[in-house]
Amino acid sequence: NTYNAAQMCEKARFLEGECCRMREKLPAAVATYNRYLQDYPGGVYGKQAAERMYAIAEVWLEDEKRRWEAADAGKWQMPRMPNLTDDTRPTLDQEGELVKAFENIAVGAPNAACAEKALFWAGYLHYVAGRYEDADHFFSTLTEMYK
Repeated sequence: NTYNAAQMCEKARFLEGECCRMREKLPAAVATYNRYLQDYPGGVYGKQAAERMYAIAEVWLEDEKRRWEAADAGKWQMPRMPNLTDDTRPTLDQEGELVKAFENIAVGAPNAACAEKALFWAGYLHYVAGRYEDADHFFSTLTEMYK
């Protein structure tokens, strides 16, 4: 609707993300916050959206850390299956969605307090997956932007 004021549309997009987060539909919340950051790059709620995305990504990161610890301990792990029951986790490729969330925070809200940590984790996750050129990009950006 082009007749709505820009400020109202901006607030509505942010509140849509908040609703998804409060209803514990976390992948939808991350997608909505990311869309907010893309549509309103200097928006009023940009830092809040980035912080919310980072908090959700931290929850997913804890799952990945548990998988890494189990792998380091030599425990057998069941291959990843599609998540069809838990709305708080991505349906497919949780690691990919996690990397994408950190990348979107770093690119979409570089002035947010969590942007530095997001750059680090994006680089680290690329490094662990063996994507060294991508890891180098994020670590180089981290050292250039945050001396």
